[in-house]
Amino acid sequence: MSVIPFASTPLIVCIVYALIASFVILFVAKRALGKHGKAVPFKVMIGLPVIAVLGVIAAFSVMVVDVGHVEVVRVYGNVQERRYDPGVHLIVPGSRHDYMHVRRQIFELSSLDPDVPAAAGAAATLALSADRIPLAADITFPYQLNPDFGWKVFSLIGPGYEGLLLIPAARAAIREAMAGFTWTDATTTKRAELEERIHSVFKQFVFDNLTGAGFTKEEAPKVFSLMAPQVRRIGPPRALLAAVSERVAAEVNLERQGVLNRIAQSESERRANEGVGVRKLIEELPKGLKPNELRDLLYALADKQRADSMLKAVEKDQVKVMIMGGNNPVAVPSP
Repeated sequence: MSVIPFASTPLIVCIVYALIASFVILFVAKRALGKHGKAVPFKVMIGLPVIAVLGVIAAFSVMVVDVGHVEVVRVYGNVQERRYDPGVHLIVPGSRHDYMHVRRQIFELSSLDPDVPAAAGAAATLALSADRIPLAADITFPYQLNPDFGWKVFSLIGPGYEGLLLIPAARAAIREAMAGFTWTDATTTKRAELEERIHSVFKQFVFDNLTGAGFTKEEAPKVFSLMAPQVRRIGPPRALLAAVSERVAAEVNLERQGVLNRIAQSESERRANEGVGVRKLIEELPKGLKPNELRDLLYALADKQRADSMLKAVEKDQVKVMIMGGNNPVAVPSP
């Protein structure tokens, strides 16, 4: 039993409809002419169905290719090993044809971070850095199909080559490249190196997959023009960034508290030393010193300390004006 190929089904269906329409027309014409005692000529009865069938076959023998595409023609299941450029082409009646884009195209990989909006239709991706930090990436991968290999890509990979070949290779390239950088290097000082690494690994993965699919080693680099990826964002998820910021803030506060503690300790030691010095001074004073004389001595020591401090401030240009008078002169600091 013969089986009608699926590719020829539309042609056969259209031929059947054309024959039915021809028979209906002939039947109506026969009834109308019969009322006047006339009959449909034999040539018309034979010629109308033949013309209808030939018209359908002629329509299915013409293919129009739009700009920016190449057509892949399948003749009863066999892919034609040639390119069909934009324009009008004659093909075997009943052949099926599918278009392949040859303009520059892009696909996008987006972040898994829910706080970062992703591009429409972008596939999510996540990779680990060398220091085991998960990094989310928003990257655009531009590429262009070589028209000469459109039929072979369709035959060996299929029309969905982007999802079957390019996107998995891009994800693998991102994981492979990021594994060689720490997360701080990947997001700051070595971001350009990371982009170059992603590009080179992506190209290698695509070439290897094409070779595995049936392309020769000479053909694989020519199938796609893989342009440098456009990295929009690389970084850890927002939750991780918040945790890192809190840890850094805690470390800064801890260091600040340590500095304050050291300052307080130094001030305490200074005051203790001053107290020891005052005690030794009092012990060395002559016996029988009156209280008012001891008070005047302490005031004199305090005045000397204030004077020394004020002299240092003047030397450092911290005081411009000094108001003298009484026992407590007032220094006005520099603006």
